[in-house]
Amino acid sequence: MSLLSAHGLVKHVGERVILGGVSITLEDRDRVGLIGRNGTGKSTLIRILTGQEEPEDGQIQTRRGLTMASVDQVPRLWPGATVDDAVRRGLTHRREVEAALVALEAEMHATSGEGLDALVLRQAELSHELERLGGYIQDHAADAVLDALKAPPRHRVLDTCSLGEQRRVFLAVGLLARPDLLVLDEPTNHLDVETIEWLQGNLQSYPGALLLVTHDRYFLDEVADHIGELDRGTLRVYDGNYTDYLVKKAEREAIEAKTEHNRLRAIEQELTWVRASAPARTTKQKARLKRFDELVKDRPVLGMGQATFRLPHPPRIGKTILELKGVTKGFGERTLIERLDLLLKKGDRIGIVGPNGAGKTTLLKMITGELSPDAGEIVKGQNTEIVYADQARSDLDDANTVLEEVAGDSDKVWVGDQPVQVQSFLDQLLFDSALQRTKVAALSGGERSRVSLAKALRVAAGQPAHPRRADQRPRPRHPAGARGGAPRVPRLRPDREPRPVLPRPGHHRGARLRGRGPGGALRGEPPALPRSPRRPEDRASGASRPAEGRGAGQGSSEA
Repeated sequence: MSLLSAHGLVKHVGERVILGGVSITLEDRDRVGLIGRNGTGKSTLIRILTGQEEPEDGQIQTRRGLTMASVDQVPRLWPGATVDDAVRRGLTHRREVEAALVALEAEMHATSGEGLDALVLRQAELSHELERLGGYIQDHAADAVLDALKAPPRHRVLDTCSLGEQRRVFLAVGLLARPDLLVLDEPTNHLDVETIEWLQGNLQSYPGALLLVTHDRYFLDEVADHIGELDRGTLRVYDGNYTDYLVKKAEREAIEAKTEHNRLRAIEQELTWVRASAPARTTKQKARLKRFDELVKDRPVLGMGQATFRLPHPPRIGKTILELKGVTKGFGERTLIERLDLLLKKGDRIGIVGPNGAGKTTLLKMITGELSPDAGEIVKGQNTEIVYADQARSDLDDANTVLEEVAGDSDKVWVGDQPVQVQSFLDQLLFDSALQRTKVAALSGGERSRVSLAKALRVAAGQPAHPRRADQRPRPRHPAGARGGAPRVPRLRPDREPRPVLPRPGHHRGARLRGRGPGGALRGEPPALPRSPRRPEDRASGASRPAEGRGAGQGSSEA
């Protein structure tokens, strides 16, 4: 029997169809990557599959004795719990198996005859289960996993940990528990490159089945053997990893496009006949009209249109946008940034990379003026204005609708050098009329990120801003891939968010915070930023060039 089988799952949020009869089957050692645009219902589906939420219709069947663990985007905490409490709670099943084996051995010593045969069989079952779980758990083994994920120490109270630290703790717990089915929602969020690579190797050898929601296409390529695409309430499952999915999806869409072309030609022919014919009286005429009606009704569900937008044109600016001179910053006894020199010139695109806690966000907050350096100075160039979108989405008001939140005090947004209505601007970012009327509180995490970014891009008439930065924006990312663009016209795929900013753990060219200086401080290395010459045809057409990064959607922004 399959580990888990779900049929005809239905779920609505208001008038929105989140799941419209979704079915999925998971077998032993399956590695299924679940992808889709933000807000399509990926997290809703896994909450239903793991029993955290009830569907409106449909059935779920699981194998008897199935063990399951889920690591959510926002972990569920209990008051006063420490990291050690979370680890011990997550290992409850393994501890129970260990205790049952110890008790069984004592009982076997006092039993003989036929009764002993039954106990031997039971011992074999428990031993097999303990072996599947990885054997007797040792504290040093648990510590090794916690250390590999860079989780906080065991004595830390979870309430005092950041969201990223909490997620790393519960990710470690899920890996240590070794359930039959491990469900991970955005497992690579808040992880740096080194940790992602460790997790990738660990999951490749995981003995159970995996269901992953992630937008990291490279991660999916290495871990997944099936890809499930959730789109407007429908789930399609493809064999193979993410690259295989791209090929098979393109083949399917080519067939659908040809079928739709033939359908439209048939409609045109039938319409010509209908217009030229007398009112239908014969059986043959009525049958032909019925066929015409069926052709019209048999319209396929087309893919989402391509989202596009243009950054507002900046004012007249000088060659120097921003300059950092000997900037130093620390907290307590820890120095994060020491004597950093960095020159940002017109046209530069800089990605800031480094391990968690290296000071990437601290650097951005100093640039925007939210924090002051302990030493050194930050000098803005002539007419330089800064728009900042932070990773906490702290600028959003849950009580507002999307339209109210983005519109602010103006009903216009600058698109390139032209003002347009806010509704049209949001529509270009794939917020349809229903989503524009939706409260921010009801949006998915990715949709909230898109609203926050839309606010950062919104500029009232006569108030253009320059440059634009975003701090690990937005999360989650769609795996369609990163694409840089012409300076003012980044083009986006419909299933990923606009992201003009850069800093996140990943393989970027840019300022790297690395190397230990006095007191363990990280030294800044001002990078050489060569500006690749553009081909004449690129300058003429504004064509975009691809920009590679570990996560998808790591586009460039105007600086």
